[in-house]
Amino acid sequence: MMPRRILQERRVRAIAAVHASIGASVIVSAIAGAAISLAQIHGNRNIGAIAIPIIAGLAVLLGAIFMVIAWLLWIYNPIAKWITAVLLAGASALCIYDVIFTTQRIFEIVSLRGADSDVFLLIRFVLIGILVLLWSAFVLVALLRPDSRELFSAEYRESIRAERAIHIPFYSSPYFVTGFVVWLIIGLIVSWTLSS
Repeated sequence: MMPRRILQERRVRAIAAVHASIGASVIVSAIAGAAISLAQIHGNRNIGAIAIPIIAGLAVLLGAIFMVIAWLLWIYNPIAKWITAVLLAGASALCIYDVIFTTQRIFEIVSLRGADSDVFLLIRFVLIGILVLLWSAFVLVALLRPDSRELFSAEYRESIRAERAIHIPFYSSPYFVTGFVVWLIIGLIVSWTLSS
């Protein structure tokens, strides 16, 4: 039997729990947002009435994908590790590009017009990009650590199958706390932007 890597298991399960929470939040927000939007345009047969369920459906699908990947991470499936790594590396590249482009745009607006509401909106986007970038780096380091290779091996999963009752306190992991705080801040920024 292989020795348990509880610390690394705790990191991976914390990441899985955060991603499951993100997926669930996206699903609930999409359904609630669609219901509210459709109630506001009740009886109005325009393109918005058609587009809202489609957009909500895509958001629910995205949330479901997040939850499936989170579940696969929870059981240490290597496919989930690599899908997560690829998605977060792609998100990081897009965020770097977006932060640079948006920051440049902020400086252009400020030099031409001074600070206005457009600048503050763009600053929110930069902040979201930086937070996503930090979370992505945090997760990539955890998943691609050398000791993670053993954790995601078939031999490891098979060796711990009999020890499923061992409690992994993922909720006390810095990864869980950091992920929860980062995504809570992102959610608040998005809510603030949509409501203003």
